[in-house]
Amino acid sequence: MIISFYIVAFLYYPWSGDDPTIKVHTTSNFSTFQQCHDRLMENRQNFQDSLLRVYPGVDRFTVRCIDTKTLYDLQQKYGYKNEQRT
Repeated sequence: MIISFYIVAFLYYPWSGDDPTIKVHTTSNFSTFQQCHDRLMENRQNFQDSLLRVYPGVDRFTVRCIDTKTLYDLQQKYGYKNEQRT
């Protein structure tokens, strides 16, 4: 299995409690965590501004680099079907 890393946002709405909405930045995938992390750090403010603009009702969010297996497991846990649009 080939492991890729994606920049993933976990969005929390006032009504959602501790169950996040998962958004995957699918236009970029990375072969190493370090590549993903470097891109995230370079563009962190842009990602944050974009999330607040696109999802104005969000209460709080976290942006992380996640590998494909962990991402799949999280999507299964929270019952999401390929949440990918960001």
